[in-house]
Amino acid sequence: MLKRVRRGAAILALMASAAACGGTAKPVAQAQPTIAVVATTTQVADLTRQVEGDAVQVTQLLRPNVDRTTSTRPPPTCRP
Repeated sequence: MLKRVRRGAAILALMASAAACGGTAKPVAQAQPTIAVVATTTQVADLTRQVEGDAVQVTQLLRPNVDRTTSTRPPPTCRP
């Protein structure tokens, strides 16, 4: 009889702890800060956008279809 009581108490405790773990509350959405990323080539910029999604703001230095060895940026767009 004592074994049955212990076993029942153990099962009841297990069920109570399992019920406590399975909450139905939805997580609160927190605004994450956007990270500014500067990418040199279009490939790096595209890869960064695909991996990080909306979490980053990507600035790409080279335009598409431009040779990276001959490309120069005008002075007003280059800032320290």
